[in-house]
Amino acid sequence: KFIENYKSKITDEMKTRAQALGYTMDQIITLASIIQKECDADIEECANVSSVFHNRLKDTASFPKLQSDVTTFYITENLKDMLGYEDGIALENQNDEVQKYMNLYSTYYCSGLPVGAICNPGMKAINAALHPADTDYVFFLTDKSGENFYYAATIDKHNENGKAAGLF
Repeated sequence: KFIENYKSKITDEMKTRAQALGYTMDQIITLASIIQKECDADIEECANVSSVFHNRLKDTASFPKLQSDVTTFYITENLKDMLGYEDGIALENQNDEVQKYMNLYSTYYCSGLPVGAICNPGMKAINAALHPADTDYVFFLTDKSGENFYYAATIDKHNENGKAAGLF
């Protein structure tokens, strides 16, 4: 069912667009999954969030890591189930196994995209991964509610945004 659904929605034009961007469709789906999780509260922000990730992926000298919190949340939320840990066992005490998965999925540890998707992205996120907004943004954050997005092209503006959002 999953494969048939994928085949019914992913077009040849999408595959061509992914290739023109320098990505496989698997990589686009992985990127879209990150976009999906970052924008769950406001799916309308997908194209701008996508632009941040595309800009970072283009400039690996300045941004060797995507640094998306949702990839780390994916590990911490799912690691107990993935590794069969009992409730109450601190993940910090399982350094080797935790680090193995962090290196594969957390964009604070791995360079570029993680090894696979962190969720099943919707078409809006997939289209945003294929068609990011045309911006110079390399930073974004949301306020604590996750509803208000702030974008920046410089670290100074990003820090201003953090203060405006009540985070810094």
